Amino acid sequence: MSLKRAIPAVLFLLLLAGSVPAVRYVKRIGQFHNPQFAVMTDQEAAEKWESLERADERHRLRYWNHDLTFLSREMARRHKDLYHTVTEEEFREKIGDLRSRIPAASNQDMYLGIKELIALIGDGHTRVFPPADMDRLILGLREFEEGIFVASCLPSHRTLLGTRLLDMGGIEADSLRKALSPLISHDNPVDLGLRSLGAFSYADYLRYAGVSGTDGFFPLRTEGEDGLIIEDKLARMDGSELSSIREVLSLGDKYPLTEGLVEYSHPGEWYWYEYYPGENLVYFQYDRCRDQKNPPLDDFLTGLTAFLEEKKDERLLVDLRYNGGGSSPLLDPFIRSIARNPGTLGEGGLYVAVGRHTYSSAVLNALSLKEETGALVIGEATGGGASHYGEVRSFNLPRSGIRIFYSTKYFRRPGGDEPISPDIPLTYSFADFKEGKDPVLEYLINR
Repeated sequence: MSLKRAIPAVLFLLLLAGSVPAVRYVKRIGQFHNPQFAVMTDQEAAEKWESLERADERHRLRYWNHDLTFLSREMARRHKDLYHTVTEEEFREKIGDLRSRIPAASNQDMYLGIKELIALIGDGHTRVFPPADMDRLILGLREFEEGIFVASCLPSHRTLLGTRLLDMGGIEADSLRKALSPLISHDNPVDLGLRSLGAFSYADYLRYAGVSGTDGFFPLRTEGEDGLIIEDKLARMDGSELSSIREVLSLGDKYPLTEGLVEYSHPGEWYWYEYYPGENLVYFQYDRCRDQKNPPLDDFLTGLTAFLEEKKDERLLVDLRYNGGGSSPLLDPFIRSIARNPGTLGEGGLYVAVGRHTYSSAVLNALSLKEETGALVIGEATGGGASHYGEVRSFNLPRSGIRIFYSTKYFRRPGGDEPISPDIPLTYSFADFKEGKDPVLEYLINR
């Protein structure tokens, strides 16, 4: 059973987790040059990995060499621009280094080596997923102005919830993040910072970074609100243990005021708006550049436009802070409508909020709002840039089952591939978060 199906709540709380999506079965996976080949289901990939684990040393060496040959050929053939950051010489040198490691390296170490290789490409959409569930710690982290905080954990470790992470295995949190960075495919430093937090919960990643577990437990230290240092240790759990988990605590369990924050409002809804009449503010949260059935996005935007025209002279905040992308053209008619009718809003009355979770099409929407309507960008730097690789496809390595995702297109936009920097920079403090205060809304309400 996949981890994603077994414990969706755990995956949600641990942020960057997820298992490989099931795809259709395709035979003759050993062929190199047909893009339809080398695609496996979750179960088939897991079976390949299990077969590799059981192989004798002679076959294991042959299997890994075969996979590295396959990986090198297919990535050069399939990726839109494999050598846009790493040179061909560097890439081939890394392949050679991996080959030399095979005799002494464990299969898990070879997987980590392939993650290092793919991360060198410098494309956040080109990344590696394991063929089977990896051992994990139940530890969700979130970064605020004051540092990295424990955002989710098991009830048996509730004293950790809402405390600031100091170190794991004696390695300070910032140093550990840096040590994990070679494994993380990313587009820019903001993207790397966000994705690296997810790596703290994988046992093999921690081992790679120098955190030694003892008897299956990993030590950590945190600091509470009163300055008290908490020492604890988290168990390394395999897939069967993870599937038995029934409860994971989140920050809302300790700080009930956070449940009123807009980021937790309207669960399951990709777009919604709320009117703050006393503040002359219409708040529009757009969490996915996708169309929901109820209501369809066109109908929703028509209703929002009519509401703005009825009220007149109100301020509008378009919140893209939690939008990871989708299809940017879906919002274009609304943006053009605002641009054509500037009198709908009060002077200087349009803001677009962005942050480290803003990616891909949401970044394009933010740029369009800024360029076409004069909206002020507020919040934190985006996780994605305007120009980026995308249109992702995938294949599996034929002997290990490791899943490789790769980009087939480059979206070139004005602004390059750097994150969008806000006109009005605002950081999110943990002190405000636990009191249920949103810095963007607080700024606009108090103006």
